Parts: sequence; structure tokens; C-alpha cells
Amino acid sequence: MATVKKIRFAAGEAERLRLEIDGTNIRIRLDGNEVAQLRGLGEMKRGWTTTLDDGRRIEVCTQRRVLLPELSVLVNGRHAVDSPSSPSHMLRASAQGLLFGGALFVVMALTGRWTANAYSIMLQVLQVVGALLLFRRSYVGLLLVALALIADLFVIDLQLMLAPSARLLWIVAARLLFIAFMIRAFIALRDSRREMLLA
Repeated sequence: MATVKKIRFAAGEAERLRLEIDGTNIRIRLDGNEVAQLRGLGEMKRGWTTTLDDGRRIEVCTQRRVLLPELSVLVNGRHAVDSPSSPSHMLRASAQGLLFGGALFVVMALTGRWTANAYSIMLQVLQVVGALLLFRRSYVGLLLVALALIADLFVIDLQLMLAPSARLLWIVAARLLFIAFMIRAFIALRDSRREMLLA
């Protein structure tokens, strides 16, 4: 089953590009007409490029943003407003992941489904507050998330040295995922500031 991404090139414009993604295959439609297909990771990396009647250069390709290649739609070298890897989409997805993960840990600890001390709960609350601030494009939110994760990993590291357990390894894995979200949020904040300066 193909996933469909509808892309506007700029805010206030109508949707002009439609990407039908099926695994590593992408069918590209511009103004309702199929214009290209990208089959496999190699073609996705090379991408597809065209120039519109108004002179704008459109590019669909994958770019490595953090860990894995991500689908990008560029207009004159800058992310289209609905590009899956645009700074606003990356920041929103990262903040949602940090918010959900932190809130889940807090709820599980408070309901007794997860054993946690008050210090760990406080750090997760700090992460949730930081994630909420990230929705407002705040570097303070990023700083709060970073402090919470570093402090939490320090405590987990001490616990692993004193009494190793499989449960702690799961917590470390979750924190590493949160660190990936945090790095994505940093990149998104940095790129959105750059785009604002170039505008």
C-alpha cells in the first residue's frame, strides 16, 4: 500500500506535487500528471529535478539529515513548505516524540507500572516541558531536554555500574532514541533560523 504525500511548494499555494511512496519506489506526479518514478535507493539518492514555468527549480531526493536518509522536496535549494524533511516538520516530529516518550514514562511511574525514583520522574517532567517549548521553536526547550537526558543517562550509568539489569538497558535504549530526537530538533532549529535569515 503506497503512502501519499501532497506537497505545496510555498505557503498559500495549492498542492502541485504528489509523491506516492511504496517502500523504496516513488511515483512523482506534478499537477496531476505522472512525471517520473524513482526505483530503489540509488535512484532516490540521485533524485529527480525539473524547472517550472515560473523558473523555480524543483528537486525530489533523499538527503542524510541525522542517521538515515530522508525524503526531501527542494524549491530552488530550500525545503518546500510540505517537504517531509523540512525544518518545521522535523521539529514538530521531534518534539512530539520527546513529549510522548517523557509523558509516557511519567504516567507509567505515577501509576506504578514502572518503578522510578522521584529524581527520574523530575527529569522526565523536565523533558516534557522542554518538548512543549520546542513546539514554540525555543532553544531553551532544547537546552532543558539536553539537561534532562544527560542527567538521566548519568544516573542510569551509575545504576548500571552498581547493579546491571536488562531493565536498565531498555531505559538506555529509550534515552538514545530521545537523543536522536533531540539532535533532529537541534538541526531543525538551526535550519529554520537559516531559512528565516535567507528569506
